[in-house]
Amino acid sequence: MLYNGPVFTLAITSPRKLLLIDDSPVHARVFREALIDASDGPFEGEWITTLADGLPRLEKKGIWAVFLNLRIAGCEGLSAFDQVLEAAPGVSILVLGGPRDEARAIETLKRGAKDYLIEGHIDRYSLSRAIRNMVEREMAEDALFTEKARARVTLDSIGDAVISTNISANVTYLNPVAEKMTSWSK
Repeated sequence: MLYNGPVFTLAITSPRKLLLIDDSPVHARVFREALIDASDGPFEGEWITTLADGLPRLEKKGIWAVFLNLRIAGCEGLSAFDQVLEAAPGVSILVLGGPRDEARAIETLKRGAKDYLIEGHIDRYSLSRAIRNMVEREMAEDALFTEKARARVTLDSIGDAVISTNISANVTYLNPVAEKMTSWSK
């Protein structure tokens, strides 16, 4: 007998992999606990104690986010962050630091880090909250990208010229009709 009703499939998602680059066993324990608590999973964690071992791991791909201690032995501070950023472009990075590292942590935000946590505030709850925030930020970025693409398709198909500018009156967008009328190219 054939069944002609709706077919239901389960979407099996592979776990997002998070990498902790930190030589603190306390942070590693809290990281493992946070992965268990994180509700937007599944998540899988890896712990590497040196930047020298972490960089080759990042080159293998497959890491969704990195938690980097700015006080990692052998390469501290902004240099460590810059190396991770270069090794894993497009991967979310959250930095961990000591009480005197807040200025450095803020600088990493300017360079592309997604968030930071300071010693004394690194616990199971704050790490699982940080993971949740990273998931929500990723979903918001994906939604924004989709909406921008939809708007671009719409504007490209309009029969009238469309020109967008920023607050400084610099042209940021031309549709094909506007390109033709102004002889400017995108």
